[in-house]
Amino acid sequence: MKNKHYLLCIGIRPDIIRFSLIIKELEKYCNLTIVHSNQHYAPYLNELIFEQTQVRIPDINLNIGSENTVEKTMIEFNKVLQKLKNKIDGVIVLGDNNSSLGFSFAAYKNLVPLLHIEGGMRSRNNLMQEERNRKLIDQMADLHFVYTEENKYNLLQTGIEYKKIFVVGNPLLDVLIFECSLSISFPQ
Repeated sequence: MKNKHYLLCIGIRPDIIRFSLIIKELEKYCNLTIVHSNQHYAPYLNELIFEQTQVRIPDINLNIGSENTVEKTMIEFNKVLQKLKNKIDGVIVLGDNNSSLGFSFAAYKNLVPLLHIEGGMRSRNNLMQEERNRKLIDQMADLHFVYTEENKYNLLQTGIEYKKIFVVGNPLLDVLIFECSLSISFPQ
């Protein structure tokens, strides 16, 4: 029985690809509402990627666009959370893009548990917007799903509790391995 309900948040096209196998797996165990900020909004490309990854079209599209993405995502997602806040168990974000930061701010503001996939990554270049985004998301997140032991170490160095960090590997590698296994035919 699926008794947990999560909002899984997508902002950019690479999120669709990296989330593709995660979505399929999560839907076996919980109710999942997919929310798309539409930070990347070329309709044909989005449709193509959803089709090729066999990910269903998002349940909620915020239609944010690429300007003032953090602020717009936070405002529009806040409206979604106000309606669903008592009906969900958490918000799942991936990565360090501006939409992920906006989703994270809204979840944090509404006291909704935040699960961050790709936590703890560091470039050590604070001039990069993504570096600043990932540090902020890491501080707001309640649970961290990291790719490597180094990512885990980075989070531990910032005071994040050990029990809130899970090394899970890189979902993009899983997608590549999965796609390669579909296209390789072995001789009989």
